Amino acid sequence: YTVTLPATLWFFDKARTADKRILFIDARNIFRQIDRAHREFTPEQIQNIACIRHLYQGDIQFYQHLLADYDTKISACEVTLTDKKAMADDAQKAVDNVKEERTPTALKRALDDANEVRKQAQADLDYMVAQRQWLTDRFPDGTYADVTGLCKAASLDEIREQDYSLNPGRYMGVEIKDDGMTETE
Repeated sequence: YTVTLPATLWFFDKARTADKRILFIDARNIFRQIDRAHREFTPEQIQNIACIRHLYQGDIQFYQHLLADYDTKISACEVTLTDKKAMADDAQKAVDNVKEERTPTALKRALDDANEVRKQAQADLDYMVAQRQWLTDRFPDGTYADVTGLCKAASLDEIREQDYSLNPGRYMGVEIKDDGMTETE
């Protein structure tokens, strides 16, 4: 845990097909930063990566089930957020109704706690929406397609051209992110 090392996962498919291709997934940009030196996959990120393999194998049901699961989680987060907003509003009203010059410390603490819980509920909702959006942006119709910087199904000829290197980055290219600037800026 105290040493940062790159890792590669290899999945071997024993199914014999006429179209001998190898699926490469480059997940080095998918993580949750724990601290400066440590990263981890969240369960949702692991599901999204697994979904790529399922789509590659033509399993659209996994994709549909995952989207339905996200929809359920998003609905639950929305309900929780509504409850936490009401709790924060009630705490704010209690502070506002105090007739004294200074609000009691316990009341201020309760308001701060309520606002913190509300912020966390909003963050949870935003995270679930982002994970669902990540998946649907890359595979909008629920079928596998090569995605630059993320995944590619390479043929044996393509692997031969790369001197049999099995480094995923060689096959899928680099995703170029738009920085909002034009060529003249």
